[in-house]
Amino acid sequence: MHIVSKVVLACSGALAPLLLLGQDDGANDPLARGMLLHQQGRYAEAEAVYRGVMAAEPKQAQANFQLSLTQYQQNRYAKADSSIRVALRAAPQNAEVILHAGRVAHALRKYKPAIKYFSRSLRLNAQQHEAYYLRGRALHARRKFKRAEADLTAALALKPTEDLYNYHRGHARRAQGKLNEACEDWRKVRELDDLPDYAEIEKLCGLAHH
Repeated sequence: MHIVSKVVLACSGALAPLLLLGQDDGANDPLARGMLLHQQGRYAEAEAVYRGVMAAEPKQAQANFQLSLTQYQQNRYAKADSSIRVALRAAPQNAEVILHAGRVAHALRKYKPAIKYFSRSLRLNAQQHEAYYLRGRALHARRKFKRAEADLTAALALKPTEDLYNYHRGHARRAQGKLNEACEDWRKVRELDDLPDYAEIEKLCGLAHH
C-alpha cells in the first residue's frame, strides 16, 4: 500500500468491526451478521442490520459503535459523531469506544475534545499506539509541537515500523527547529516520494530518490 493511501486510511478509518462488552458472536446474532458485512466492505447492508438492532434497543452500545465505524469509514463524520455519542453514554469506560470518539472528533477538526478523548482512552489502555499518534496529530494542529513529538515518540515505541508515525514526528520536530532529527525521521519512511511534500523534504534533507 502506498503511503498516500495509508495517510487517507489513518484519517478516514481503516477499521475492522470490533466486538465489545461480550456480546454473543454466534451465527444467529444480527450484530455478528452486521459485523461480517462490515468486514466485507458492504457498509450500507451492515448499517441496515445495525439500525435493525437499534430499532429494538436504540441505546445499544455495540450497534451504535459499529454504526459509527461504518459512517466514519464513509467520511460521514457528523453522523459518526452522533452515533458514537450514544455508544459513549452506554459504555463510558470502554477504551475502544472512547478512542473512536477521539477519531471522529479529530476528523471533524475538533482538536481540543479529541485530545481529551485520547487521554481518557490511554488512561484505560496505555498500549493504544493509534491514540498516541492521533493525539500527537491533534496537538500539532494546536501548535503544541513538543507534546506532539512526545506522543509520536510514544506511538513509535509501541509500533516502531509505522511510516506515518515517523513522517509526522519529523514534522513536529521540524516545527521546533530540529531539522536534523526531522530528516532522520523522514529517511526512515518508505515510499516517501509518494507524499505531496516530498520535493520540499528532499530539498531540506538532501535525500536521494527512494
